[in-house]
Amino acid sequence: MPFDVTATINPAVLNALKALRPKFKLCGPLKILFVVDGGIDYGSGFGIGRVRDIINSTTRGWVDFQVDAVFRPATTFTDALLDKYHQVWLFGINGGDGSLSDAEQAAFLKWQNERQGGVFATGDHDDLGAALARQVPRAGTMRRWTIAQGVPPIGTEDRIDTNRPANADQMAPMFDVIPTSVQQDTVPQEIEWVTWMRSGGIFGWRAPHPILCHPAHGPINVMPDHPHEGMCFDTAAGNFQVDVSSATEYPTVGVVRPLPKVIAYGHTLPDPPYHQAKRNTHPGTPMPAKRFPMISVYDGQQIGIGRVVVDSTWHHWMGMNINDLESAGTAAGAPAVAVANWEKIRAYFVNIAVWLATAQQRRCMNRFYLTASHFHYVGFEEFHPKASVAELGAALSRYLRPIWGACWVRDWILDELLAVDPALLKAVRERFVLDTIPPRRPPGPEPVCLSCPPWEALEQHVLGGIAAASIRLHAPMVQRYTKQQVIEFDLADKTDVEAIGQGVRAGLASFEQALQRDLKTMKPMLATLKAATTQ
Repeated sequence: MPFDVTATINPAVLNALKALRPKFKLCGPLKILFVVDGGIDYGSGFGIGRVRDIINSTTRGWVDFQVDAVFRPATTFTDALLDKYHQVWLFGINGGDGSLSDAEQAAFLKWQNERQGGVFATGDHDDLGAALARQVPRAGTMRRWTIAQGVPPIGTEDRIDTNRPANADQMAPMFDVIPTSVQQDTVPQEIEWVTWMRSGGIFGWRAPHPILCHPAHGPINVMPDHPHEGMCFDTAAGNFQVDVSSATEYPTVGVVRPLPKVIAYGHTLPDPPYHQAKRNTHPGTPMPAKRFPMISVYDGQQIGIGRVVVDSTWHHWMGMNINDLESAGTAAGAPAVAVANWEKIRAYFVNIAVWLATAQQRRCMNRFYLTASHFHYVGFEEFHPKASVAELGAALSRYLRPIWGACWVRDWILDELLAVDPALLKAVRERFVLDTIPPRRPPGPEPVCLSCPPWEALEQHVLGGIAAASIRLHAPMVQRYTKQQVIEFDLADKTDVEAIGQGVRAGLASFEQALQRDLKTMKPMLATLKAATTQ
């Protein structure tokens, strides 16, 4: 998995670093509560047992993931229960208007707001999942949970059938039936990821949300398919169907008010010309091609509250839908496409757990690799006292990107900017992150802004400041290792956090100075251009 990769660090060094975790009391296990109801279980068929095992076996840096599993309605959501966990993941099948009491809804809201509790929720077609998740704050208004809200019924042309042909005969329009059973095969559906972050200029780029990023295989653009999915509320400009009127549901702090954002859309195949099996089950209901909102996120951490993720269907997670994809992707001599498909889907599960973590927990994850960098080539050869801040940052970025992927390096920068100055984070997000409704910057053709610095410049300077601070912190540790091959580290959490924060500020100061130099250099050229165009 991408978050277990640590490049070419000596295994003995890795083990020694992992043994240091008890010294960081804030880096305890990340605790997640899985909740199911109705006929969903924790098995390998119509259940989420395999996903639970994947999350349970995940380690990122100094943070282990620990999943407990319970059933509803036997479990009641109380302050005492929720406070044991950092995240709650809801996989419901029971329908209706909702089964949470007023006290349970209040407990969820308090936990999300005061403890930054993270929520994942999903259901399926019709009102499946509504009983468990419809009344959970934010999750209940980010996804459609009932037919009245527009969830497609199973037996009409409005159904969302994402099954893909399993062979050439099924690919030929009207030639053969695409059976329901292909939801269990090795051919996933392709999904459309939404640009979450971009950098302008001649060499501009765009990237998906970190949840949909894989460090080796690129954007996560596949999901298991299924004959009838549910859907989220669409957040596209001009079609914002989430009720954001409640200040309690989507609060404002200062001038910042995060809102839900769809990060992926799904697409159905038209029937006709394709022949989906569900048409036989429900005669006379051909299905037109449609685009539907599949995954939506809410980043409450910008204002100090919990994050939320919702998914169109738990069939993206069920053993029956992922077992063959995993087998195909992990078999000896597996084709590259099968390996990539499974690794992307597996990463999606883990990415959600990482993104829903608190900023402090992600800092513990990142902190491990920052420490490890000092015992890698980059630390021994490139963390040189005469290197500039930008050079240090470029070296650290080259080390981190193969481990996390570029998306998560950027996400770390955003976390650090939030810790330093929320107003600065707001300005940076408005420049680079397209999660406002509608976007503050039109997507338009590149170059977007000739005078705007690229993201890489900001990243290098911030990482350079962090690297410089880290070099000072780790100098005694590295010296002892060099002389005695012993790794010891006695820094307290507070000391470490304060030092890295100072490093971020130093990096930002270096970035500001670089911008000032560039502006000074540009003035003569601007004057020349003005003179040439006014003659």
